[in-house]
Formats: sequence, structure tokens, C-alpha cells
Amino acid sequence: MNDKKTSQPVPGDSTGAALIVFAQTDLWSSLQSIAWCRTSGLDSLFVYHTPATAAAAERLSKLCSRQWPDLKVVVPGEPGADSPSTVIERLREWRRFRPNLTRWVLDCTGARPAMFAAVSRAGEEMPECLLLNRISSGKWQRLVAASGGRLLPEAADSAPTAREADAIPLHILLPALYPDETVELQWRESRAPETLTLDQLGLIAANGQTTNWDWRRMFEMALAKPCPSGDWDIEDFLGAALVALGAGNTRIHLPARLAAKRPCEQIFDIIAVHRGALWFIDCQRRIEPEPPVAFDGRLWQLNGARRIVVRPGRWATLTERMLTDATATLLDSEDCRTIFTRLCGLLDLDVPRALRATEHDTLAAAADRLPVFSPATPAQQFSDAIRLDACIFDLLRGARADAGGTPPPWMAARVAPDLWFLGGSLPRPVPAEDLRRRLDERLTTSRLDLNVIFFELAPNRLSWRAMIRQKGDSALLGKWLQRWHNVPIVI
Repeated sequence: MNDKKTSQPVPGDSTGAALIVFAQTDLWSSLQSIAWCRTSGLDSLFVYHTPATAAAAERLSKLCSRQWPDLKVVVPGEPGADSPSTVIERLREWRRFRPNLTRWVLDCTGARPAMFAAVSRAGEEMPECLLLNRISSGKWQRLVAASGGRLLPEAADSAPTAREADAIPLHILLPALYPDETVELQWRESRAPETLTLDQLGLIAANGQTTNWDWRRMFEMALAKPCPSGDWDIEDFLGAALVALGAGNTRIHLPARLAAKRPCEQIFDIIAVHRGALWFIDCQRRIEPEPPVAFDGRLWQLNGARRIVVRPGRWATLTERMLTDATATLLDSEDCRTIFTRLCGLLDLDVPRALRATEHDTLAAAADRLPVFSPATPAQQFSDAIRLDACIFDLLRGARADAGGTPPPWMAARVAPDLWFLGGSLPRPVPAEDLRRRLDERLTTSRLDLNVIFFELAPNRLSWRAMIRQKGDSALLGKWLQRWHNVPIVI
């Protein structure tokens, strides 16, 4: 047997175990069974492959040499075949090769249908061998050899779990999962998420509206300490949330490059490993150009990976909703109001009570119409300030929001076809009679047919308000008022 990497038999008894896997494009089941066997002392790994799966066997071998350098990995230099006779003969060779190992595990998840007769024969010849298989749902089951080359599934008392290989570092795991090309990672340009408590996440989110979703200021206001990164943003917040929810193997802002004849580059805003699956999360406030630019999704669309696109500043169209499937999900501005519930639903996790409270108290408040996780435009801020409820408007709040939070020197609003509200502030107290006379003089310069039907000075004599009726085209008063922009009408 010509092996690429072999080990000499160890004399005497061995407390270790041997694992046999069938090479396949998707490495996850093999990685889970390896990680599971490692917990009870895995001595050797044997990889059965055919010409069609030779590249997958090589990827698995390279990953093992980096992640578990002490593990003896045997990959035959001569590939096998699908025929049961070839499979069983190689399994017998490996058993004879390591006679000192008494515990054997055969992971037949990657076996092709024609190979299962050999798996059944191996179960009869080696009763000490545990036969395992991962089904499409991701759960593991034990297989028992039966007559006629059959394999009967049974519930396994001990078997790998979906989380078994989640801790493999991303800089080792990610390049091995791409089947056809070499993937290069710029690891030093990425960063690990902050370790935050659920209460800290809630405090950060609570400062969103105050800072108009300036994530750096939100962090510093909530935690009373300097921000750890100059460009701390929504991806850092969501990455910290994933870690707090249990997805500890998470990385932020990871650039990757597909080294092919036609290169492809991608920055993963968030990349996480959870329950034996990769999660790619894109959450930048990207502008969709017109016409759309060409998009190369080879890195983004890795087979088996789950994709989440977070767009806090826009609403999803009906077409986009219909195209959402089990591998790709779009979370729009409305979804962001229950972002933790959505993430936990996708990752099959329970939503902690503290994060539900954050959604209810901060993100999904019924009276708040501003976007969450995304800075509001001046128009959105004005609309939210002026509208208290259906058909209820606050002109003063709207004017203050329009002026950037400070009261303007004056404001005007058309409240009826022929009626205007006009009001302003004063630098110092002025008698009401004098102020009314000055207002009449100013309005006379407009040469419009205006009539002041109400005038009042505030008790502190530092602000005034009036109702003015105009005959004719009332839009003319608005045009005349434009010349006094940022200049007091009456002083």
C-alpha cells in the first residue's frame, strides 16, 4: 500500500482509537467525527478516497496536519473504488496495519451507495467497530450490520454532535472548505468581537437614537470607556451579540481572496461557525448602483454556508421576500426591530430575556418611526419629530429637529388655505406693543394683503407668536419669508 502519510505500527497495547472516514466534498461530518473521537483518545485517522474524492481527501489531510499535528493520518497514494470488494479489502488492510488498536470507529457518512455492502461486511467482521452515519438533518445515528448486507439505524448512546467541530479556528477551517481553489485570508486585517454581556449589548442599543446610531459613541456612552476600534460599527455589535449567544468562533471584517485564474475578493463583515455550519453576514450600508455592477459571488456562495444580509436602512421588496430560502436571508429595517429574535431563530437558539427586553424597549417602540441600526436622514428625523400620531403634529418639535436640535430664530407654518402661524424668539425682553408694531411694519414691506388676527408675547417676553390671514395666493407669503432665512423677522 503506497501511502502519502503513514505511521509504523506501535508495539504493545494502545489506549487510542482508530477512525475511518470516506472522503467527500463537504468536510463537516468528517471534522465532527474526528473532533468527537479526539475526546476519547484518537490515535489514527484513515481516509478512504476514490479518484473523484482525491482532492477532498487532500484538503482533509492538510487541515488535520494544521489543527491536530499529533494525529496520524493515513491517505493511500492509490485511490480506491466504489466496489464493495475494494472497500472491504482496504478496511481489512488498515485493521491488520494497526492490530494494537482495539477501538475502531467507521464514519460512513461520505460513503457512496455501492459502498454500504462493504460497510455492513465490516460491521460483521469487526464487532468492536462502531458504525456511525450523519443524516441530512445533521443528527448522528448508529448503524448495525444485518443479514443480506443491510444496515439498520439505531439511536446512538454516544455520538458526535452538530457543535463538535465548531471550535476549529477560522483561519484553519475556512480555506479547507473551498473545494476547487486556494483561498487566502488577510487574517491580521480582521478582528475578534468584543466580549460583552447581554446587559451591555442592551445599553449600547439604548444609545442609538441619542447618537443617531453612531456606533463608536454608543459604545463609549454605554460602557464609559474608550472604543476598542476606530471603526467599531454595526458588524462589531452583531458579532459581539453572536458571541454572547454562544457562537464563539466569530470574526469581524475578514478579507478573503480566491487565488484563481480569475481572482475573486470579498470582505466578510461577519463570519461565524455555529452547529457545523458557516454563517456569512453582510451588514454594510451599501448603495445599489444603477445599472447594477457585476458581482462575483464565488467566495460568498460557498456550498453549505448560510448567508444573512442585514440592511437596516431599507425595506425588502416582495420579490426579495419570496427569494429568501434556507441558505440566504434578508433582514430589512423592519426585521432589525426584532434582530435578536431573528438571529436566534436562524441559529436555533433561545432568545435571552435581556435581549427580548432590548427589542421591546429600544428597537420596536411603537411611537418611534426612525430606523434602527442605521443613521436617520434629516428628512426622517423631521418626520419623526413632527408626527406625534395619526393626524397629530407638533410644529415646534419638527422645527427644532429641522434646525439640528436648536430652536430656530423664527418659524412659519401654513395651517389653513388662508391662515399662517408665525412665531419667533428674541435676544432680550421687548414690550408687547413695540413688538406688535415692528411686526406690522415688517409685514407691510411684503406688499401682500395680510391681516394679523392674533398676537401674543410669551410670559418671559423672549418669544412671540401670531396668526396671520392672507387674501389671494397664500403661497406668496411663503416665498416672501424665504428671504429671512436664519435672520430674525422681528427684533
